Amino acid sequence: LSRQIEELKGDEGTKSEILQMLQTISRRGNGLVHFVGNYREVSHLPQPLLKPHTAQDILQDTLQLMQSERLTALASQKLPMIIADKAQIEQILINLIKNARENEAEHIVLSSGITSTDHPYLRVADDGTGIEPDVLERIFIPFFTTKPSGSGIGLTISRQIMHQHNGNITVSSHLGEGSTFTLLFPSI
Repeated sequence: LSRQIEELKGDEGTKSEILQMLQTISRRGNGLVHFVGNYREVSHLPQPLLKPHTAQDILQDTLQLMQSERLTALASQKLPMIIADKAQIEQILINLIKNARENEAEHIVLSSGITSTDHPYLRVADDGTGIEPDVLERIFIPFFTTKPSGSGIGLTISRQIMHQHNGNITVSSHLGEGSTFTLLFPSI
């Protein structure tokens, strides 16, 4: 454990914030081990293995993995091609679906398309509780969570994966109406 802490001290970027968090967590006992494991997961993502895929293939495979009556995939009229690591993108979609279910979503819709600037996208929309505005601006911050047993790394990892794909993840949400997450990819 002390070796892992030393490794964290050597990382660039937000090391003073990390050290402050470590001090706080170490006061809470075994939370340090959990924190170090989560930090490693966030900071050591593998490079994506980029290959061309149709958005429809990614969405259909995600549907099969998640099997649920609350989950629907809408076919786009233009089937966009996406250069992506399919497994990593499916990981993001699964995380977003799980989050929607935890936020009381009755229906979750997966869709794809192409923006007016020719960027392919994948979208996860739900009719759950929505996200409060003050929480919405912090959801991609590492280790931020509103869940009692949450780690706060799911959306952080999702954002990092999209950055490694030279893309982006955005969210819009309205309390009582649900949330929509959009994964934007570079044009082909």
